[in-house]
Amino acid sequence: MGISNAPKVKIVNKEIKGELMARRIFYLTVCLILTSPIAFSQSRGFGVGLMLGMPTGLTVKAWTSSTGALQFGAGWRNSLSNTGTYITGEYLWHAMNFIKANGHLPLYAGIGGVIGTSTPTVFGVRGIFGLAVLPRGTRLDIFLQLTPVFYFSPSPAQFDLDGGVGFRYYFF
Repeated sequence: MGISNAPKVKIVNKEIKGELMARRIFYLTVCLILTSPIAFSQSRGFGVGLMLGMPTGLTVKAWTSSTGALQFGAGWRNSLSNTGTYITGEYLWHAMNFIKANGHLPLYAGIGGVIGTSTPTVFGVRGIFGLAVLPRGTRLDIFLQLTPVFYFSPSPAQFDLDGGVGFRYYFF
């Protein structure tokens, strides 16, 4: 026959409209933060980013003082001996004025731990040595690091040398 002559009904759901408005406000806020002209050195605040290396995944850094920070990572490690998801955490000490430049190029060192879900589960102690690039006038942190790891488990204990390169964006 043909097209129905039934009247079209416009359904307005207040919950859906509210959710769409909340999303728009969220995206607008993120855009304002990302394009904010606030200029500070990243020796403060909370940063989130990506790291390529061992493990490859997300990285988070929270400054606790002008030279100290907590660093965490979660990602995938694919090697001959240990393959799986890994979670890391370290406390870092930064030598902020070791290299003079426009912005900061701190060397850092730290100690922490690692736990991995490979078969069997592994855990160990990590040392960390790195160089960060903290460009003045941005909210970025670009880093390169080496991490010697001593795994207590699985038995027998083993030593490994990991590393990575990555970046973080600081929200505040």
